[in-house]
Amino acid sequence: MTIVKDIMNKGVITVNPSDNLLVAAEKMVKHGIGSLVVILEEKKLGVITEQDFLKFLVNDRRNVVEVKVQEIMTAPAVVGAPTTNIYEASKIMQEKGFRRLPIMENGALVGIVTQTDLNQALREDTIREMRAKLDELERMNKGKSEKAVEIQKLKSVIDEMQESE
Repeated sequence: MTIVKDIMNKGVITVNPSDNLLVAAEKMVKHGIGSLVVILEEKKLGVITEQDFLKFLVNDRRNVVEVKVQEIMTAPAVVGAPTTNIYEASKIMQEKGFRRLPIMENGALVGIVTQTDLNQALREDTIREMRAKLDELERMNKGKSEKAVEIQKLKSVIDEMQESE
């Protein structure tokens, strides 16, 4: 089973809570990302997202240079561990309504996983599991031509799924 460490992005872009929103927005644009991890005290994290910016722009008329990241970020952030399996990480994110999960190990930020990363990994895991089950069925039904044909049809479908990635 795939774990978060296998798919996480290790080059996490961060921002300080005291930085203004313009600094945060510039980092997001420069790196083409939709969120930043905010480094807080005592090994805790926050997150600022595009959604936070949109809410600010709609509800607050202050200048982005006057407003600090800590005023609109979500904190403390829900985090995962590198050893968390992808199914559990996906469940955490769905339950909390998040699309990104910072990953911490021994109190240090080591990566981030996105819903897109998880969707891809879950798809690959599912295809791998289906292929293994079909291989097992094929071994069990060797010599039974009708079942072998059906198994080959299913394998073709899995191949098509894999090729459409």
